[in-house]
Amino acid sequence: MICITKLLLGKATVSEAIKYSKVEKPPAEMLHFSTKATPIVVWNMTRKCNLKCKHCYASAGITLPEMSVEERLRALKTLIDAGVPMLALSGGEPILGPGFWEVLKMGHEYGLYLAMATNGTLITDDVAERLAKNGLIYAQVSLDSPSPEFHDEFRGVKGAWEKAVRGIKNLKKHGIMVEVSMTVTKRNYRMIPQMIKFAREELGADLFMAFNFVPTGRGREIVDWDMSPEERWEVLKYLSQELYNGFPSASTAPQYAVVAYEYAASIGAKPKIAGHFYTIDMRSDRFGSMLEFLGGCGAGRVYLALEPNGDIYPCVFFRKKIGNILTDDFEALWRHHPLLEELRNRDLLKGECATCEYKYICGGCRARAYNYFGDHLAPDPGCLYAKSSWDRLLKEILRA
Repeated sequence: MICITKLLLGKATVSEAIKYSKVEKPPAEMLHFSTKATPIVVWNMTRKCNLKCKHCYASAGITLPEMSVEERLRALKTLIDAGVPMLALSGGEPILGPGFWEVLKMGHEYGLYLAMATNGTLITDDVAERLAKNGLIYAQVSLDSPSPEFHDEFRGVKGAWEKAVRGIKNLKKHGIMVEVSMTVTKRNYRMIPQMIKFAREELGADLFMAFNFVPTGRGREIVDWDMSPEERWEVLKYLSQELYNGFPSASTAPQYAVVAYEYAASIGAKPKIAGHFYTIDMRSDRFGSMLEFLGGCGAGRVYLALEPNGDIYPCVFFRKKIGNILTDDFEALWRHHPLLEELRNRDLLKGECATCEYKYICGGCRARAYNYFGDHLAPDPGCLYAKSSWDRLLKEILRA
């Protein structure tokens, strides 16, 4: 899944943003932000993949019906007509998806901001050149360790690390922005300092992203790899230090907004938050309202996920279908679907998330809540401010 550290603005007006995002008083800095048109659509192009990753949310490799190339181009036109300015192609391995190059070319012709999430192993020099010529701007490449042995074991194929590193270098050679992403678990979180150093100094990566573990797909088979609240906070604090030292380091964990905010206060710095889909580097007194407007977890608020068969979900990790792009009105789903309305209303949250002072800038990961407790409004276990839910998780679900 793509996570970028820049805010991509839609075409709608602030009045529409207020109406559809339920924000009563948006800050002046957000005059062009809108949830009428989704700023990001993450499109899982296919379940085909050449790796066998332990944590794969899509359970890639299984064979299920997928859209034809013609249907994919029709779906793309629907997104374009809805005003979606950014498309992130994911998978499986997106390059293996039927119609990948046609979708990329058409998206480029329409002026979309084009990104992709890839394991990097198929990015030869020729492929990287072709990606650049077809308008790819941003690539997120998975690399779970500075150690080839760990990465290859986690990704299920020997030699995957070496090919991914080659792929990163090829992408950089052809001028594509590269984010190195690392799915962080108990098994590798202590490797993060070395991983960032390697990504920055050896690979020339533009930024680093620590992916929050979510127990869905094959990830349900390794739930015991999930970090404790204390371990997650240790990771997020280190990322905050790297961020303030000048290297863009972020996390998909919504709690990162809280940790980075608190870290800024501890060193007397102006807040600078690299969140799930944005960077906020504010020098004004409106920082707080800006952050509350964006509000942590982006599922159903900042982006939607599109499946290979056209099904639509709030998030690639949040497997609760809201419709299908081939049979339903995409814009109507985005504006009015009851599940998305709930995700946009933080006052509906339960447990520790309901009473947390940071619920409007964080709100917890709704996918983790749903996958652990079967309730998308439940607390996000693994947060220092939700310790009782973590203890309940250990006792009732993980049986630790």
